[in-house]
Amino acid sequence: MTGINEKQKRFIATAAIVVLAALFLFRYLAMTNEEIPLMDFYIGFETFADKVFSNQLTISDCFVLPHPIHWAPLGTPLQLFFLKVFKCNNLAYVYFGGGFLILTLIMVLVWANRTIRSGKLWVDILIYLGIAICMTNLNQWEILDLWCSAAFMLRILLYFLVFLTVDRFLLKEKTKGGRTLLQGLGCGVLGGLVLILLSGAYYPGYIVAISAVIILHVFLAKNEGKKEKGIALIALLIMIGSAAFVYLTTASNAGISDGTAFGTDYLRGFFVMLGSTVIPQSSIPLTDFTEHIVVGVIIFLFVVETVIVFFKDRLYEKSWFPLMCLIYAGTSVAIIIYGRSDSYGFGTLTSSRYVVETTIGLLGIVMIQGMSISKHIREKGTKPAIRRAAGAVIALCVAGMVIYANVQEHKAGPYRKAYYQNMIRLALDIDNASDDELVVFQASASDVRSGIAAMKKYKLCLWAENSKYYQKEEPVTETIPAEAAGNAV
Repeated sequence: MTGINEKQKRFIATAAIVVLAALFLFRYLAMTNEEIPLMDFYIGFETFADKVFSNQLTISDCFVLPHPIHWAPLGTPLQLFFLKVFKCNNLAYVYFGGGFLILTLIMVLVWANRTIRSGKLWVDILIYLGIAICMTNLNQWEILDLWCSAAFMLRILLYFLVFLTVDRFLLKEKTKGGRTLLQGLGCGVLGGLVLILLSGAYYPGYIVAISAVIILHVFLAKNEGKKEKGIALIALLIMIGSAAFVYLTTASNAGISDGTAFGTDYLRGFFVMLGSTVIPQSSIPLTDFTEHIVVGVIIFLFVVETVIVFFKDRLYEKSWFPLMCLIYAGTSVAIIIYGRSDSYGFGTLTSSRYVVETTIGLLGIVMIQGMSISKHIREKGTKPAIRRAAGAVIALCVAGMVIYANVQEHKAGPYRKAYYQNMIRLALDIDNASDDELVVFQASASDVRSGIAAMKKYKLCLWAENSKYYQKEEPVTETIPAEAAGNAV
């Protein structure tokens, strides 16, 4: 019996990484979550449920959302799916979100298997493992554990799909005739549809990342003619047009703050957000941001060094995808600081919900350093050993930071489950719960009461027959007094 070859070993090792990542993630989700949703779920839910069960839901409802800034028409069909199929069970939302995250990991590892090949399998596998560690950053728990997890993680999956499609289009060998034009137009239409249907308020980073890479490619690609570059720019214009459409649709009623002025406070906020990527939100008081700033400065220095390496080693000849991830994360951080810190203070910049975006930046660091390390090893030491060591240290530091955050968040998981269980206790006895007690739902008491009333009315969530909390109501029978019964005879 012959032994397995390197290709098979690579596949087995990559598959093992995916399985381990999935087991780790879903174990965390199971130990942290419960059936009842939290936060913004209750805003407008009663109206939505009434429309669904009275067959009055229309296409126009896809364009009316509680938060206009997060205008995402695909969100309504998603909510309809979870309502009809899973009765708004929060576990369905978070497990689908986890599934989308694992699918995204598979997509990135497929890219890595094509792009990161050093000639030493164990080196490549360590890089793939670093990618998996970054992508399963539990410091993004606020999204992983919420009902919006499915929509958020589907958005990231589709963003990465577009990033990789753009990357493939720019770097693949161009075909003759009109096929290249069709490919470019298809790329632009796909990117535009994703932006319109599910981007919410995160499309600026998405469109800036794609725009920057296409423009850089036009200037740096020496082997392409004007036709190919022109097609790439046409694809970009389609996506920019989609971004303009979303902006013009949401800007008038988005309710964005005037923004934090550019200056020392803005720079401080930038470092705070970078540090928050790996510092658990509950680990330190939100009045002292020293630790966030120190860690943020370190991550920023890693980013600067990584970008220099990307261009110095001409890694763009191999793939633009990691740079898109870095640009996306950096732009998203800048937009969030500008739009949120002025209204909510610097404490909001440490919010776990934004770690979904900044984690993509960490992923970009690990991918670029991995590409550089594999390139230097493959070229058999044509670069100084110190260069390979520096890249390895940076990648290990980033992975180590995420591992630290994961350990801390894993410990906090049971406490979050207890929080959900307290919500369930209150929901099941909602008539005797005070408005002050309902604060734990992190929504207005009126929205919570109307939302739970709709759940009871339509047998959803805790009141669905497949819920472990379901209690079958006994039929009410009238007791006829004996005297009345005799008269009836």
